[in-house]
Amino acid sequence: MSNTVSLLVGLACWSVVAEAQVVIRNPQNLDVPQAKVNVIYRTTLRVLSENFDVEEISELYPVTLTLGADEERYVEDEDNKVDAIYLKTWDEKKFAISVMRLALEHLVDRECRNQLVSEILTRANVIAPVARH
Repeated sequence: MSNTVSLLVGLACWSVVAEAQVVIRNPQNLDVPQAKVNVIYRTTLRVLSENFDVEEISELYPVTLTLGADEERYVEDEDNKVDAIYLKTWDEKKFAISVMRLALEHLVDRECRNQLVSEILTRANVIAPVARH
């Protein structure tokens, strides 16, 4: 009986690790609840999918969470298909906000984003034209 329980627990843990999309870099060995990192990641995508009435937001590009960073920020690198979050220490609210921002950026593809930026700048230049030097 204990072998069966051990097998089931092992399979459950393996499936959680297999679904994990967050790689944690933690050179200073700061406290970070690895399981919670992945739960917050998945929950953020699910909540955004529900609130924006879109099909399940697919995984972001693989996300790397770096702890011990000098400067807190998030980076979406569409060209290299990499998302990164840099935090000084583990902070679940900052992590959730960063995942949310990355996911929202992925909702708009590059072509649409370029069209929106072009329209924004065209309208802004009509309202307040800037002399070119």
